Amino acid sequence: MAGRDSLAERMDDPILDPVLHREALRGLERINAWSRVVEAVWGPLRVLAREARRGEPLRVLDIATGGGDFPIRLRRKSLEEKIPLGVEGSDRSETALEYARQRSRKKNLDLHFFRLDVLEDPLPDSYDVFTANLFLHHLRPEEILELMRRFKASQAKLVIASDLERSFAGLGLAYLGSRFLTRSPIVHFDAVQSVRNAYRIEEVRVLAEETGLKGAVIRRVWPFRYVFIWRRDGF
Repeated sequence: MAGRDSLAERMDDPILDPVLHREALRGLERINAWSRVVEAVWGPLRVLAREARRGEPLRVLDIATGGGDFPIRLRRKSLEEKIPLGVEGSDRSETALEYARQRSRKKNLDLHFFRLDVLEDPLPDSYDVFTANLFLHHLRPEEILELMRRFKASQAKLVIASDLERSFAGLGLAYLGSRFLTRSPIVHFDAVQSVRNAYRIEEVRVLAEETGLKGAVIRRVWPFRYVFIWRRDGF
């Protein structure tokens, strides 16, 4: 585990069978619920929302949203705590977007999901917060640098990225947890490969500093993950 792998995950295949893709998205939804990732990132969102002007919801865009479970959980959390958040999701996969829309409607939230390739298309400049869950490990270092430069050049006040950290312990948990939580063979392969592709905290910190995102906070969270938080005006 000294160096990260670069083998593509099966869900990154643009011609992946839609049935297998949706099955994998259901499996990832269960894994994300079990890992309680929303709770790990909720704190800075709550702080910024309470600092915003009264009556104006914080505008949040989740990039590479996949099946949309991350923005769905953010929205439900905001409703529970009466925190004004306007949450949307984007992805380059039409299969994922349609699945996200269906899940949102089923939960009576009807969130807005739209197509966006954040490495090819212009980054929208109408959001206060960008979030990314389990996305950085899909990218090469130069792609992360470009994405972080785009974050810095935007008007966003806050950037939060949560992801896996490369480790032997995380690899073992990914193998066992994926088989316990889903029958999807895509997830069984990708869960392990995701850890092999993942970055260590020190590597992410170097990339952030290289792009000028100084003052970013990167902390480990359960289970074998990290949360990257950058606030434009500091903490």
